[in-house]
Amino acid sequence: MDTLARADKPSIHPDIAEYLLQIVHDPAKFGVPELHFRFWNHGPQAAKGWYLSSFRTDPERRAWYEEGWLCPDYDFEALEQLPEDSLGYAYRAHIRKNGLDHRLLLNYRLLQEHKELAGHIAGMPPEIKFATIRGFQTHDILHPLTGYDTSPLGEIALQAFNLAQMRLPYAAFWMSIVTTQMAFLSPQVIEVLMDAITRGWQHGRRARNLTYTRWEELFERPIDALRNEHALV
Repeated sequence: MDTLARADKPSIHPDIAEYLLQIVHDPAKFGVPELHFRFWNHGPQAAKGWYLSSFRTDPERRAWYEEGWLCPDYDFEALEQLPEDSLGYAYRAHIRKNGLDHRLLLNYRLLQEHKELAGHIAGMPPEIKFATIRGFQTHDILHPLTGYDTSPLGEIALQAFNLAQMRLPYAAFWMSIVTTQMAFLSPQVIEVLMDAITRGWQHGRRARNLTYTRWEELFERPIDALRNEHALV
């Protein structure tokens, strides 16, 4: 707590603070990806340095980044032919049930590449660029794996799970947004929201780290076996 109380602690850049408040008031219009871009351009050096140092000093994270594997495109509809107890079948069912587009997350890299070409993410280190792209690729695979649905509480529980496993700013921003909404706009959700955050955080702390697995290569495996192997149950 002494660290949090220091008089010389870094300040939040106005560009970030303004956008954060825009998300708090209208999350449907303003998104976390843009906040993430702004943080790496204008965020406090000490905070950015901590995130990056924690990444670079972890041998498993460093090896994952150096390998640099990103999933290529694949035949999404063919997943319907897999056994009903498989990860791939459960993932496809999740996408179809919720009216999602699997290409939207698979191709998040296009948005990031566009931002990079425009010079809008010059401050984002390559490790973070890779981790963000891969995180978007696997996000909807983790939903059926972890058991969190796509309701607002399910999404925030999954982000808390992710934060527990990787300590990266993207998931941390989700925590700051929803707790600000809770505190200033919707105090009636304090109990259910904090339960969701706590559940996801503790789940992520108990489970094996899901970040480094090539889940797309395991689509044929039974999902219950994968959950057991990764301490998700």
